[in-house]
Amino acid sequence: MKLFISVFLLFLLTPFFLIAQSTVHVPDDYATIQDAINGSESGDTVIVSPGTYLENINFKGKDIYLTSNYYFDRDTSFISTTIIDGSDHTDPDTGSVVQFRNEETRNAVLQGFTITGGTGTRNYNTSENLYFRTGGGILIDHASPTIRHNIITGNSSTDETGSSGAGGGGIRAGQSQADISYNIITYNKGGYAGGVMLAFSEGLLFKNNLVAYNEAGTTANGGGGVYIDWENVPIINSTIVHNTSGGDGGGMIITGAKKSIIVNSIIYNNTANPNSTSQQIFLRFDGTSDISYSNIQGGAAGIGNLDIEPLFSDTLHFALTEESQCIDAGNPLPVYYDAEDPNSLGNALSPAQGGLRNDLGWQGGNANSRVSASNIILNPALNKLYLAPGTDTLKIAAEINATNVKLDAYIFSNDLGLVDTVSMVENGVTDDNVGFFGKWFVPVGEKVYTIHLSAYLPDSGYYIALENAATFSTKGPVKLDYYTYSSDDTLANPGDKLPFKMTLRNFGQTETIASVSVNFKRIEGQFITAQTRIGLPEQAFGDIDAGEAIERSLVLRIDDDAPVGTKQSLEMVVSSAGKTFWLDTLTKEIKEITTGIISINEEKPEEIQLLKNYPNPFNPYTTIVFNIREPGMTELIIYDLLGRNVNTLVSSYYAPGTYRVQWGGRDSNGNSVGQGFIFTH
Repeated sequence: MKLFISVFLLFLLTPFFLIAQSTVHVPDDYATIQDAINGSESGDTVIVSPGTYLENINFKGKDIYLTSNYYFDRDTSFISTTIIDGSDHTDPDTGSVVQFRNEETRNAVLQGFTITGGTGTRNYNTSENLYFRTGGGILIDHASPTIRHNIITGNSSTDETGSSGAGGGGIRAGQSQADISYNIITYNKGGYAGGVMLAFSEGLLFKNNLVAYNEAGTTANGGGGVYIDWENVPIINSTIVHNTSGGDGGGMIITGAKKSIIVNSIIYNNTANPNSTSQQIFLRFDGTSDISYSNIQGGAAGIGNLDIEPLFSDTLHFALTEESQCIDAGNPLPVYYDAEDPNSLGNALSPAQGGLRNDLGWQGGNANSRVSASNIILNPALNKLYLAPGTDTLKIAAEINATNVKLDAYIFSNDLGLVDTVSMVENGVTDDNVGFFGKWFVPVGEKVYTIHLSAYLPDSGYYIALENAATFSTKGPVKLDYYTYSSDDTLANPGDKLPFKMTLRNFGQTETIASVSVNFKRIEGQFITAQTRIGLPEQAFGDIDAGEAIERSLVLRIDDDAPVGTKQSLEMVVSSAGKTFWLDTLTKEIKEITTGIISINEEKPEEIQLLKNYPNPFNPYTTIVFNIREPGMTELIIYDLLGRNVNTLVSSYYAPGTYRVQWGGRDSNGNSVGQGFIFTH
């Protein structure tokens, strides 16, 4: 499905457009992350600079986009250098580093951080009517945020004081449909669920996560890596390795009768209590699973499953070696394909390997969850910049071959320094909800800016960034100053060919605008064209210095069938050094012909004849054709039903021939005659 997305960046305060949500920066605008959350509203973006922030934060029901500088160009170094450390909490009952507890939706995003030092929060479980200490790193309760591209490490939830148990060392999500994707979850501890606890959360998305080196005790049978409690949560393209449990299920525990789906994943080298019969996956309280196309140590029933050494190339990110049989071993359906390398068609895009068939583990899959460069088509005809002194308006347009897309625009200065970020929001008007709007106030002064456009798929967290999607300049700007015609007014007759002169002026104060040219483009449904005297549609103006005006001569052509009484517009695309920066329009009014007629055939007709007018009925004009056999005085008069003279269109001496005249339905005083029958004589 091809979706059309229009992105407007408005640099002028106007009540006619939707005001975009704001972007705030930590520590530039707010000293702490929590202060930024408190000062923001749903839809705002909070961008955190690298550093260590000793905080325990709470989203407080706000759908805020909280991100590190990873947000801009997906530089993963920002994930490890932007740290939220929750070890300095003052209340032992609220020791989670990050809390989502007030019905936040997937529009509440936590992205690009290292989450560490948390000790969990004493939280009431409504499904079991009990208190548990849980969510060492992140606590999600009756909320459904998006947690992606984070390192969640060094958290614990083991203190059972005042509770019925403690667990979910890295993450605990309960009564949630959160999106938990593309995270590294390592070295966390829990009395149960050392890495991740997912309770009563059918509809939650858990994919492309690495869960490693987490440790669980013996409470509720342990569960070193991932613990799924009572409702089905699918585990997709995840790597669960080297987790330990003092009880059962070194890799996973699945509780309850609902069948949990595991696909395209690796669960290997996890350890449980030596007396446990289930080192990798423990089924508790009639828990069931549907496992397919996965590598499970010890084997698992189901189609496409393996039991082989994965052959990891490292023990940090657990990438696969080229020799690994987990490459191209996933579900063969195209919906699970790895993304395709645009520079090597038929082969997987790194970090996936081999062909397009899904690679097992957290670095495989996602072909249909990604927006590739080929999915975004910039349409030059739609990318138009309108510049005038004091008002800068930028319009970016793109065609996106994907659904459920989130757009952001980055504004960079000429030296590629980041100026601001604008989060686009849906306009809520179009049927397909793909119109996005934003606003940014341009600083005073002559500047050049570039716009980088990034598209995201919230369901997967994948993105594509379009660098230099558009460029705009406050230099000048060059603008149509005036144009004059050889005729004495701005009116024209159908069929006219009018020489005219136009002037472009650089309204800037200091900068020369280089290699300026104007290309004339006919607007659909209009009847006017322009060209240079030698027939070219483009007119070169050359360099225009600050304050300078340059004049050029052109020819304006009015079509023979141009509707009288209308204003015709011609688009003028103004470029500098080959790059389109803005456009203007030239308007010409087509006057009604009442004092002359057009000769269309000078041969002598066989008879005097008044032909049927066309079109009939007419709106806004009709054409009347008549023949003259002998030279003489000729009159063409419009009468109404009462025989009254409405308008005399022709009253003059004419030679033999065929003539045409247009009438726009107006009387001799210029008033519309309205609907009804009229006669020509």
